[in-house]
Amino acid sequence: MTTAILRAGDLADRTIFFRNDLALAEDPQMSRNPHAFSVAIADPSALAREIARGAQQRVALFLASGGELIIHPEPARFFEVPVLLPLPEGLSYSP
Repeated sequence: MTTAILRAGDLADRTIFFRNDLALAEDPQMSRNPHAFSVAIADPSALAREIARGAQQRVALFLASGGELIIHPEPARFFEVPVLLPLPEGLSYSP
C-alpha cells in the first residue's frame, strides 16, 4: 500500500526508508516493530533514541523549508535517502 501511495503522489523523491532490519542487527534491544521508530525518544535503547531524533530533525527541517529541504538523517546508515527505484512491491525489503 505504501508503494501505491508514493507512486500516486509522485513522492519517491521525498521518501525515506528506515532500515529497522539493520538497526536490529546492530542493537538487539531495538524494537522488532519499526512503525514507531520516529517517536521512540524514551526508548531504553540509546540507538533507538538517536534514530528517533534524526528522523524528527528531518521532518522538522522538511516542514520548515516548505518541503524544499531533504536531508539524510543521522545515523545515516539506517536511512535510505533517496530511495532506490523501483519502489518495492513486497514486504520487508523482499522483491
